[in-house]
Amino acid sequence: MAFKEGFVWGTATASYQIEGAVHEGGRGESVWDEFCRMKGKITDGDNGDFACDSYHRYSEDVQLMKQIGIKAYRFSISWSRILPNGTGEINMEGVNYYNNLINELIENGIEPYVTLFHWDYPMELQYKGGWLNSESPYWFENYAAICSRLFSDRVKYWVTSNESQCYIGFGYGTGWHAPGLELPINQVVRAWHHNLKGLGLAAKAIRQNAKGEVKVGLVSCGEVGIPASDSEADLQAARNVLFDRERSEDSIDFGFGDLFEPAIKGEYPKSLIPYLPKGWQEDMKDICVPLDYIGINVYIGSIVEACEDKKYRNLKLPVGIGKTSMEWSFKPETLYWVTRFISERYNLPVYITENGMANNDWVSTDGKINDTQREDYMNQYLSALSKSIDDGADVRGYFYWSLLDNFEWAYGYAKRFGLVYVDYSNYSRKLKQSALRYKRIIETNGEILI
Repeated sequence: MAFKEGFVWGTATASYQIEGAVHEGGRGESVWDEFCRMKGKITDGDNGDFACDSYHRYSEDVQLMKQIGIKAYRFSISWSRILPNGTGEINMEGVNYYNNLINELIENGIEPYVTLFHWDYPMELQYKGGWLNSESPYWFENYAAICSRLFSDRVKYWVTSNESQCYIGFGYGTGWHAPGLELPINQVVRAWHHNLKGLGLAAKAIRQNAKGEVKVGLVSCGEVGIPASDSEADLQAARNVLFDRERSEDSIDFGFGDLFEPAIKGEYPKSLIPYLPKGWQEDMKDICVPLDYIGINVYIGSIVEACEDKKYRNLKLPVGIGKTSMEWSFKPETLYWVTRFISERYNLPVYITENGMANNDWVSTDGKINDTQREDYMNQYLSALSKSIDDGADVRGYFYWSLLDNFEWAYGYAKRFGLVYVDYSNYSRKLKQSALRYKRIIETNGEILI
């Protein structure tokens, strides 16, 4: 079951979830610093002030990746660590931190994949309205241009944004995430539209300011439809989950297609059009910008079938189905269907930029972290991915989420996703058994999968 030669085996993190040092090195505040101060927003009142302390321990983290055999590392840059006010003066202490991280990765044979925005939006820009402000796309364009000039001599692979669906949907719609707004659907879609325009402008800016060869991608997420049968009607129902979701006026549930359709095809799903801001058509030239690859974050799958009165109908999952500690169902075929459908629709190289599970991990009496469920999760999901590739999906790499246990947003430190166990009392790290399993998978390029 070996993967193709050159398949990229990686792992991923995000700046606010691991760096800590929020008051060090000239960093400005982000919306997550403010959100964590709001009573009742984060489990146990936690925050990312220290997180995994990777700001001080990045060298140790690189050595752990090298020990596992990781070939590529997707990490995000904290916008407010580079530009404390979101625009204006560059913070050289922040630049030096990322320069040191990038250099250390390269020295240890690990390819850096840089994400420009993974939710820690500068607070100074949020005071101006954040993504609701029609100037916000240009703020992001400026930030992207600066990062390209600073790092593109060594960074080839770029991601403009991670999961805009979650940032805008949860941050502007439900209030579950920073900045904690609960806005009507037309305002949520306004922020969505400005965000997409910013991503397109950023892709152009990366290329225009690059000092070396660059590849620019975009990362999406959402629910995956698993067809109830192999009938063409059920297959189309599953595609609709990805590309043409059901939507009601009182609910915003962004999916893969809400991002990829305008960014790649130049067309919004019809269900979004009534809520778009006036003059949105003029922005499509900035939103639909050529991409070199696309990234997909895959966690949740639902069994669906065709029906006469809707685009699809969700079926009840089997009683007693296995679930992760996030209460997400264990459905390995999710990775098969999403890569098959995404690859056939967009005809671009695909990377699995996140996939993994939260588990209740602890150090056992033998001194090990025996996360056997995570090992099996890897085996079964990667086997499904291998089958999809054999069936024609153009998938170039897989990034396990996450390298480290970390600050899991609104859940605080209650959920552990990492290959590496973090003791939050002293920030010590220890490889879990799943990390050793991943090491063997990488060494054999997937041949040992069962």
